Amino acid sequence: MTSNRRQWRGGGWAGIATACVLLMLAGCASPKSEQITVKEAQLAGRDAADTISLEWRPSSATHVSPGTTVELGLYAVADGPTPVQISTLELIFTWDFSELQLIGLNNSGAVPYMISSFRSPGGYCELNEAIPPADGDGQYDWAARPWDTILATTSGILLTRFQFTALGGTVLPSQIEMLKTVTRDQECKTLLTSGAIPDALGEVSVAFLSAVCSTDAQCPVSSFCDDDRQICAADCNGNAVPDDLEQTSDFNGDGQVNQADLLRLFACLTEPCGAASCDVPRYTDYCCVIVDGDQDGDVDLHDFARFAADFQ
Repeated sequence: MTSNRRQWRGGGWAGIATACVLLMLAGCASPKSEQITVKEAQLAGRDAADTISLEWRPSSATHVSPGTTVELGLYAVADGPTPVQISTLELIFTWDFSELQLIGLNNSGAVPYMISSFRSPGGYCELNEAIPPADGDGQYDWAARPWDTILATTSGILLTRFQFTALGGTVLPSQIEMLKTVTRDQECKTLLTSGAIPDALGEVSVAFLSAVCSTDAQCPVSSFCDDDRQICAADCNGNAVPDDLEQTSDFNGDGQVNQADLLRLFACLTEPCGAASCDVPRYTDYCCVIVDGDQDGDVDLHDFARFAADFQ
């Protein structure tokens, strides 16, 4: 793939997106034949050998009923082909506290650590008002022991597991999101260090929880209860077909595949999963599930190629 990377070097994602649109509007071949992924194109403009991305990976079912406890594993994943040392992490995260209660951490089975806990109240940016935080945003700290060299691998290493309980009367799906930055009285950042490298953070992720249901009334707006699966299924185009089971490029359900749908696709674009599919979706908008045509948890050039073939 080296030649492809050179071909796209310097263009970045904006250049790829522009090129794809021009190719499609000109009636040229779809980008599928190029055999280049969004991540490869993004990495062509920068050296990812020293960066580490963070991923949520559920340890249990993500379709929950009130009172159910869900664990989300926090994994550190090397972005390049070789392992990368992880030294410290200060992670900022958010969740909907009206739907989910953060009850703690489970460090069993994780890599060795010196620190793996929520920041004490009143610390950096004062995100944690209690331990565990309860108001919908918080900070988690991790640090390796000075005598250890902990390496993030391409398959990922477990740092800890976050534990949440679904509250009674909740309206799901809900999301637990990692944030690179958030503004309070000052700009607060998620920080990841690797040896002498002060900023080795790659990408961050978001996890979704979906509600177990028996009636449509138990489901949020733009969804309904899928009787066959007993889960709240997204129906963001309003055609009574679960979006995750629908194969369409008409994302808004107006009977046409046009510029409006193209803009929707661009709004949902993510980098591709490192494996065949993501453990949790890369997109942060639950309605992007209809744009994820191959249902692998990302919206990349494979999904664009399918859309380009239907574009009117």
